[in-house]
Amino acid sequence: MLKFRGRHFVCITEGKDHCPLKDESSVLEQKMHAADGVIFATPVYVMNVSALMKTFIDHFSYIYHRPRFFDKKALLLSTILFTMLSAGSPNR
Repeated sequence: MLKFRGRHFVCITEGKDHCPLKDESSVLEQKMHAADGVIFATPVYVMNVSALMKTFIDHFSYIYHRPRFFDKKALLLSTILFTMLSAGSPNR
């Protein structure tokens, strides 16, 4: 399970070797490297991704601008429930 990273900016500036949190993120990173592609899927809650996806994004933010995944394919998928009530229907 990924732990909430909080404000450990050192993970981004110095890399994961200097990150104070030790969890399963290295296992997930190895699996992403071994895969032909990765699918990221999340529901949308209150106009944002789920807490689990946000934790995942925060965990791997140190590699987003490094070339180690530039050759990988990715699919990003999100879903949202949209009803007439949420669209400002006059029947509220």
